[in-house]
Amino acid sequence: MNLMFLLFSLTFPAALEVESLEWKLINERAGIHIFEAEVQNRSVVAVAGRAVIEAPLKSVVDVLMDIDQRKSWAPNLADARILERKTEHEWIEYNHIATPFFVSDRDFVVAARVQSNPRRSGTWSIHYESTAHTKEPKTSFVRGVVYRATFQLKKLGFDRTEIWAEAFVDPKGAIPKWIVNIFQRKWPHRAISALQKQVSRRKDQKDFK
Repeated sequence: MNLMFLLFSLTFPAALEVESLEWKLINERAGIHIFEAEVQNRSVVAVAGRAVIEAPLKSVVDVLMDIDQRKSWAPNLADARILERKTEHEWIEYNHIATPFFVSDRDFVVAARVQSNPRRSGTWSIHYESTAHTKEPKTSFVRGVVYRATFQLKKLGFDRTEIWAEAFVDPKGAIPKWIVNIFQRKWPHRAISALQKQVSRRKDQKDFK
């Protein structure tokens, strides 16, 4: 699922009460702890990963904010672009996820919102929720739903950043949910490890002043 994003209106997340999920550790791989949580009345699980990235907070933020370069590192991401920038910290974006030939590709329209306090508390986060937009492209794919997706960062030192990456996504379509959940559980490791590699390629390892 890589960062798989949204579809319907913002009424969906509010109805699901995903704020108080009970996370269960299910695996640890290469320093990435993987969690899952069941959501009431939903057959798709929410997943999350926690790890430490050996890089300054700003370096990780810069990679996550660079939408133009995202498809060069994010797994299976075929297209990512901004449909409307409302403010420096809020925008609407479109994402197209490539899938194996026997499964229809997925696409998503998401509202992104950044919460940032790097200098005072050493924290930064970006949140995604499904939305609709007048500029969203007509799709020949299956448009999925991301009820919630979040990247939360915390500065541990000049060159160490803790990350919590969380996603509750329904790719829709005819894929059985038990198969969807198998792939969902792989997402935290794939997403965080890909982010770690992209951050390590950066030559300008700078932090917020």
